[in-house]
Amino acid sequence: MDSATKQEKLADLDYLIAVETARKRIKNAVLVTVLTGVAIPIAWLVGQLVANIAGYDSARSGAGFYWILEVLFIFGMGYGISRYSLLCSRLMFGYLSVSVLHGLFTGGFTSYGLYCKIGALYFLWIGIDAMQTYQLLTRKECSLAVDKAVNGDLDRSQTDRPVDEDTLQPRSTTTELLNPTPELISLCGGDRSQAQWLLSKVKSKHPDRSVEWCNQQVVDRLTT
Repeated sequence: MDSATKQEKLADLDYLIAVETARKRIKNAVLVTVLTGVAIPIAWLVGQLVANIAGYDSARSGAGFYWILEVLFIFGMGYGISRYSLLCSRLMFGYLSVSVLHGLFTGGFTSYGLYCKIGALYFLWIGIDAMQTYQLLTRKECSLAVDKAVNGDLDRSQTDRPVDEDTLQPRSTTTELLNPTPELISLCGGDRSQAQWLLSKVKSKHPDRSVEWCNQQVVDRLTT
């Protein structure tokens, strides 16, 4: 193995480690968001139960409706974070920050609840940083892949598709169903197969991303 090949393999290994680390931290942020969404209705139900046992009037439908909206918001943010949405992670961090400040000024927190929310803020902050790192890494990797494809460094005759053992032909995959946008086809000189091939290369490197995202990445790279 020559020096250049060794350096390339080490760079690939560093990239994979960095991406996997970022993904784990993003998953932790999703988990924190889900736990927050679960804890809110449980705390509300416990409060209602305690109030009923103590003989207080706890029938406040407005408060219950507020908790429902809050839980829906939190789970919505959790879904967005699971889809690597930086906006959702920032909104969730802002929501928890305001919640902590409100609890401190109104005295609406127990020490346990305060520590839990501060811990959630910490994991969300780490998740936001990891998401920024992940997007930077994937954008850079995507640009390199498109560069190689555009410059002809990748052999179009090669395929990463699995081979059928009976026919010895490549099995069909979802990459054949990718539809390049008219803009991408135009940038490829009207060659739809070339546009579809570029799109499939990006999609194969980022299978968790949508076709629209892959289309936009290729278009952005070809126009910059």
